[in-house]
Amino acid sequence: AGDGRSRATSQKIKVMHWNSEGVRNKKLDLQNFLKTNNIDVCCLQETHLNDNHRLSVRGYTTFRHDRASGHKGGVSTLVKNTMAAAEIHKSRDAEPTECLGIRLLVGRSPLDIYNIYSPPTRQLNLHNIPTLPERYLTVGDFNSHSPSWGYRQIDRKGEEVEDWMLTNGLILLNRPDDQHTYYSRAWRTTSTPDLAIATDDLARTTTREVAP
Repeated sequence: AGDGRSRATSQKIKVMHWNSEGVRNKKLDLQNFLKTNNIDVCCLQETHLNDNHRLSVRGYTTFRHDRASGHKGGVSTLVKNTMAAAEIHKSRDAEPTECLGIRLLVGRSPLDIYNIYSPPTRQLNLHNIPTLPERYLTVGDFNSHSPSWGYRQIDRKGEEVEDWMLTNGLILLNRPDDQHTYYSRAWRTTSTPDLAIATDDLARTTTREVAP
């Protein structure tokens, strides 16, 4: 979870992102965590929802982008009811990277937040994601490797993430020595597929908290 403060309004926004690996049976724990930690925006990946499933969390407006074909996947963003928000982007079903963008109306300047999930077996496609010169944050599970966020080697997805950040002047909020965010029960290994990336103005006013 991270705190971002708008210099225009001095309003503090608390954003959390989490790969839930299926959110339906974890809804109560999620609801309690959001309340206890006073989370304003929660970006979920791998929600595993379809048209037959509901996702309603008390006190939050839900924006959803379910995977249309196949199972698993999907992203959802929860925004506190007290905040004005609108959906501004949704990836097409044929695109390999699942993406949902919202705009928060905070003071005089909007804040755009994009929620990303890139399945490990699919190509990463970031070039269709809109980027803005200021007040932009993207979070999610990129399933990419680079020493910049704690891996020993860089892979093809990692190269694409780094090229995308360089091209658009974006800043990685992760650090190489951060605590890992994912534990594989099958392989008993840890890794950091979950990234947070922001424009420079937002990165300079952000504090971070990393939890497994």
